[in-house]
Amino acid sequence: MALELGPLTRARARPNSLLRLDESTGTRMAYTFDDALNDSLVTVVRRDDSRGAFEVKIGLLKTIVAIDLGRSMDSNRTKYSVSHSIKTPTQICPCRTAPPFADQPPYALRRAIRGLTDYYRDAIAHGHAPNEEWLVEN
Repeated sequence: MALELGPLTRARARPNSLLRLDESTGTRMAYTFDDALNDSLVTVVRRDDSRGAFEVKIGLLKTIVAIDLGRSMDSNRTKYSVSHSIKTPTQICPCRTAPPFADQPPYALRRAIRGLTDYYRDAIAHGHAPNEEWLVEN
């Protein structure tokens, strides 16, 4: 006899990184595209959730970064591609998040964004002024 998990048990079984706390109810909710894009350094220029296509600006930079999500054909993972990498004065080489996939689409989007914003924040914290040359086209 197979064990059937109820909705609360399934929610608890998800990794915490894919859940967010709903402040109004105190319950954990599934991570969404809105959650992934909710970053003070991210300005959404365009988004098409159903296609997994996003265009954003990072911090004070004017360059538009395109992020495309897609399902891997040989697994249930979501792969992503980013039009630009970031290379700030605090880095040796441009950052390319590896591996470029995640278990769920919103988490893949978040990984792609954090691969840019984390280095941007670090450079600013070290006293560097934002520079368009930080974004390197892939």
